[in-house]
Amino acid sequence: TGAMNTRTRGSANCIGAYPHSESETRAIANFTERIKPFSTLSFHTKGGEIYWEYGGRGDERGAAAIAKSTGYAVKSISGSAGGYKDWCILKLGIPAYTIECGSDGLTHPIEKLSAIAECKNILRHFTKYYEGQIHGGGAQMRSKGA
Repeated sequence: TGAMNTRTRGSANCIGAYPHSESETRAIANFTERIKPFSTLSFHTKGGEIYWEYGGRGDERGAAAIAKSTGYAVKSISGSAGGYKDWCILKLGIPAYTIECGSDGLTHPIEKLSAIAECKNILRHFTKYYEGQIHGGGAQMRSKGA
């Protein structure tokens, strides 16, 4: 786990009692293992950032495609670990991305979807990019810096 992780319920970096300890976590893990996606996108709010790697693994090319669509910064993070993106990269060996939609100034509840409008075209742009990568044989996990 990362240095910022905690087991305190309700905190920003709560990781649960153990991996897949919560019913919703087990459900998403089981669903993901059943459908076997070639990649995953997790949408969060806020920050205007894209996270793409875990433990030096991931595919920054997908993050670059998302950044092109949104204008968001591509980031690496340390100190927080164990989320869905990390699990997909580490255990399933697939590219995975967390997109933090909206600026840091975004408040909840979000009353106007226009506050995160830049996220609405991500799926279309990302899918188009990855189709080209798959048909071209390029969509695969790469080590950071590869």
